Amino acid sequence: MSIRPRTPWYFFPGVLLVKLPLGWIVVALMGMALMFTRRCPRALELPLYSMLGLALLFLAFLARSNAGYAGVRHALVVLPPLALFGALTLDTARARGGRVMRGCVVLAVFAALASALPVMRPWEYYNELVGGPQNAWRYFNDEGLNLRQRTTELIRYYDEHIRGTEEIAYDEYGISDEQKTRRGLKFQSWHDDLSDSDVISGTVFISAEALSPEPIYDYAALRQAQPVARFGNLLVFRGSFHLPWLRATNRLARALEILSSERKDGAAAERLLSEAMALYPQDYRVALELGNLLAERGARHEAIRAYELARSHAPPGDKMAELLTRQLERMVAEPRDKVPPLRNAWLE
Repeated sequence: MSIRPRTPWYFFPGVLLVKLPLGWIVVALMGMALMFTRRCPRALELPLYSMLGLALLFLAFLARSNAGYAGVRHALVVLPPLALFGALTLDTARARGGRVMRGCVVLAVFAALASALPVMRPWEYYNELVGGPQNAWRYFNDEGLNLRQRTTELIRYYDEHIRGTEEIAYDEYGISDEQKTRRGLKFQSWHDDLSDSDVISGTVFISAEALSPEPIYDYAALRQAQPVARFGNLLVFRGSFHLPWLRATNRLARALEILSSERKDGAAAERLLSEAMALYPQDYRVALELGNLLAERGARHEAIRAYELARSHAPPGDKMAELLTRQLERMVAEPRDKVPPLRNAWLE
């Protein structure tokens, strides 16, 4: 069962609209207009209609998919047809276009070049409709914003500002363990903090993707701060930041570690989950896991309360809300030993 929110049908057309230079979109649309008005060579009509049909068919399949996490890379097959229509516009303007058409085409092409060429990494490019590469992360959080292609810049910043100092550094960008070992990079994890505080202090390396608003575990404190450095979609923050969910997620991590160990200590895990639920009830997965533990040891009424809290915080329309409703109905109507634990899809 997928717990990923359903991708709306217009996502991929929208991504194409903001990932392509506006000037080139204009040139491609002009090519389509030439085709529809039969102002292109007769021999090209069928191939161009076929390519347009292929692009629309592929977009139709994407509209029914749930692949919004991937960003534009899943829609790359649409780009060659758009390039062909742009080429038709350029050829028509060169061969038989009037002064106005040629002027419009030249202006559109130069606008596209001026917009795209300064961005040497095309996966980081967004056009001016969403504020360009500097601000697009405020509206998107697909994987195209976090391809970890700025590792070299991260290591250079670390060498220049952190290595040899007592500065605490946090890696939320996702450097591999092999890179950390090879480069001698020392990072502290959220879970290493023994102060049991919701405040972290130090230098944080994080992808722009992670800063988009989230219903739970939101980095609002970082999103509202000014980064001390930025390298494409790698942002660097320095200071103290309040993360209201930090203590809760640390307890959840320890509880899950206990539950997955060979010597499962249900009482210790239950205590940690109860504390996490009290600290940050917005994460319904904590209450769900607690409900499973309570039901397993026969505490039916406490388990029902935990399941009810989980359901109250489950996102509207989420599949888990429906499953929690069924679980509560079974807890009331069926014998205790007949109700199995509810599978937590978030942990898979």
